[in-house]
Amino acid sequence: MRRRNRWLILVTAVLLGLVLVGAGSFYVVFKWFARRTEPPMNALNIYTDTIIHDDFQSAYQIAAPSFRTSVRFQDLVDYHTKLTAKMGKLSFAKQTDWDVDDENPAATATITTNLQFERGTETFQFFLRREDGIWRVVSYKGPNAKVIGGQ
Repeated sequence: MRRRNRWLILVTAVLLGLVLVGAGSFYVVFKWFARRTEPPMNALNIYTDTIIHDDFQSAYQIAAPSFRTSVRFQDLVDYHTKLTAKMGKLSFAKQTDWDVDDENPAATATITTNLQFERGTETFQFFLRREDGIWRVVSYKGPNAKVIGGQ
């Protein structure tokens, strides 16, 4: 009877140790993943929030300088005005897929986002780049492969 109790305690201790090692490993991987993906995702959240609130001036200002060089402010407004005339008011944005490459000085991110309008959902692909430590929208591709901005 004593021998069986020892084996039970030993097996329980080994299993508990494996669970703790697995949880610790998961925590480390999750923190690494969050450190890489959170900054560009937050930058995109801020950008899409300005578009949702029809604050095109702020959206234009927080975009990358290369975006502002390749897109006139009025063109940005016209694009979103035509889009909302067709789809209705933009209500929210949901990021569905992302690829972040921050291993080199020219860190980039590609984030696929569903924009929910009153009359449906459109999928956009946003391209961001870290410039002077700040993640900014460089360009995005909307319905019908229409590209806004420059690379």
